[in-house]
Amino acid sequence: MASVADILSELSDHGFTDTSTARKLSVINDTIQDICSREPWPFLEKSITLTFDGTNTTPSNFPSDFRASLKLVDTNTGRVLEWNRLDDFDEAIATATAQLTQGAPYAYYFVGSTLYVWPVPPATATVRMRYLSVPVDVTDTTDDATLATIFPRRHQRVITLGALWKLYDMEDDPDIAVRFQSNFEARMQTMRQDLWRHQYDKADSVHISDADMLDDAWQDW
Repeated sequence: MASVADILSELSDHGFTDTSTARKLSVINDTIQDICSREPWPFLEKSITLTFDGTNTTPSNFPSDFRASLKLVDTNTGRVLEWNRLDDFDEAIATATAQLTQGAPYAYYFVGSTLYVWPVPPATATVRMRYLSVPVDVTDTTDDATLATIFPRRHQRVITLGALWKLYDMEDDPDIAVRFQSNFEARMQTMRQDLWRHQYDKADSVHISDADMLDDAWQDW
């Protein structure tokens, strides 16, 4: 269990007393973002109920911390929306899209990081989206309880190791930097093994989805 102040203190214990707090915080945040961007970590999962205004295919309340979608479900019909590449979507239903048909959504796609569903949902539509979030930056006043909402307590040591690797590299001390990079990557592997397995009584299985389902739906329109 640690606060950001504890991590800053340990960085100073390693000799980075002359490095400004702002610089050390920048490295800590860079390390957190580095770690979080490597995997679809379960601790980054969130859920939101998206709402619509009845005239647009984009939701009215798209989350600002969005990184990637996991699953979208129409809460009125129970239907799971199918993701599509933008070019495939354009080719499959270009004519129907031009008509701006309104109805219960069954497909979604992205233009950049902007989410679009199809067809245009009515104002009564709600879509539950599970998604991966981007963690907020920490500050020198971020306490242990707040840090634990961003990053699992039992693996916070990896933040310190990553920050030390980056700081030693910044100080042109490659030998020590490589040592801490190795420690960082080893701890990352431990974190992967720990966070991706929550049960041992049943073997994992391959999730099978019906790719023809959306094609059949398109043909109905």
